[in-house]
Amino acid sequence: MTTAIIDNETRYAIPDYDIDFFIAIANKMGWKKVKSSFAKKESWVDQFAGKWQDNRSTDEIIADIHNARTSNDEISL
Repeated sequence: MTTAIIDNETRYAIPDYDIDFFIAIANKMGWKKVKSSFAKKESWVDQFAGKWQDNRSTDEIIADIHNARTSNDEISL
């Protein structure tokens, strides 16, 4: 992730997949880049970003989640 620091020192973490979008917005707004470093930092999370694949529809996924739920009264400790 890249961190953008706005004039008042507010910091925003920008995921790597949004950097081009953020730069385009910054250019339109006339913001100046003071320092940029876009070295790719690898993380175990990166291998999963944007990779969700499922042939089910949204309604089917939601139904599966609801069907997997159990009532608290069924659990005995």
